[in-house]
Amino acid sequence: MEREENFISGIHNYCDRWCERCPFTARCRVAEAEQETTDEERDITNEAFWHRLAANFAAAQIMLLEKAEEFGVDLNAISEEEYASHRDREDEIVKNDALTRFAEKYRQDAQKTLEAKNEWLIFSALDETAQEEMLSIIYWYQFFISAKIQRGLSGILDFDGNLDEEQLNDAQSDANGSIKIALIAVTRSLMAWTALMTNENSQTISPFISLLEIIKQTAAKKFPNAKNFIRPGFDEIEFVM
Repeated sequence: MEREENFISGIHNYCDRWCERCPFTARCRVAEAEQETTDEERDITNEAFWHRLAANFAAAQIMLLEKAEEFGVDLNAISEEEYASHRDREDEIVKNDALTRFAEKYRQDAQKTLEAKNEWLIFSALDETAQEEMLSIIYWYQFFISAKIQRGLSGILDFDGNLDEEQLNDAQSDANGSIKIALIAVTRSLMAWTALMTNENSQTISPFISLLEIIKQTAAKKFPNAKNFIRPGFDEIEFVM
């Protein structure tokens, strides 16, 4: 019981998944599970990987059934065809949202620029260690930003694809939590790009700073309550201390 109480419920849902740099790994069930995973279970070409994946899916299915029974949810109320149609509609709405387009543009453009980093990184005023640190930040959040933004956008849609104002206005909704961690990733990426920029490479880097600022402002406007979301553990200073 004492071991269970040590864990912070839901902390892994609103983190940046950078376990190597997280001060809460000892209080996170996901981090603990990762530490117990063998090298073979992390190797996608190894049979152990697929056994572990199947076991995780089975456990998730059991938990889903238990929760559905607990809250009286009929999992058969919606047909597979209806659910597939719902997902297609939702995916289309999210994909065409301006916020998704900005985030995807950042992801794609950053990839191309990072692949050619030898052409502009030489102008950085930082030493090699600092350069690697800034690059590691940019690399880590490059895909993360878009993924979390799309999750946030999905979270404010009802089954028919209309705006779910209850989820949008609830500061503690999953949608607002997803956008908050996306904004944190944007801010950290902005810091990293800015640290690498000089007069000589500003033509390459400044477009990313501008695009990230656009993402930041657009997300903050669309999700005005995201800043008020309290992430379990991370934003609960008194509880953690």
